[in-house]
Amino acid sequence: MGLSFFSFNLYQFYWIYRNWEDIKNNFSEYSNISPSLRTWALLISPIYIYLMYKQFNIIQEKSLNCERKYFKIYSITIILLNAILGCLYHLPKPYDLLEILSCLPFILIQIELNNIWTTRKSYKPKFYELRIPETIFLILGLLIWAVTIQAYLK
Repeated sequence: MGLSFFSFNLYQFYWIYRNWEDIKNNFSEYSNISPSLRTWALLISPIYIYLMYKQFNIIQEKSLNCERKYFKIYSITIILLNAILGCLYHLPKPYDLLEILSCLPFILIQIELNNIWTTRKSYKPKFYELRIPETIFLILGLLIWAVTIQAYLK
């Protein structure tokens, strides 16, 4: 989630896309989904909430370490917390920068994803190096950070 922070939350879109792609490629019952369309649909708030809830439920379904009876409440809480934190950009300066914290609730989801991928022998993602898309999001985000900080200093 460090990439989300340093990329000014742009990396979240790529992270969500990669999750849908991994779900599609590793679980045959989801082979007909379109990761690209599902990622672009995140720009529309009600669809974003539905798709994130759907993705979290798939993660819960596939996770062996997850407490199933609490996961639906947990998913809704994470999505609402993300939405509330995402609205902080409406606050006056400099408090509007707190919006960047909207990536924090996804740390718990990433822990569940890591549990899934470590228990499946067929798939072991590598997270040791930055790939081209991650590097692009990081550079764009750092540029946005630089412009934002410069604007606040004026």
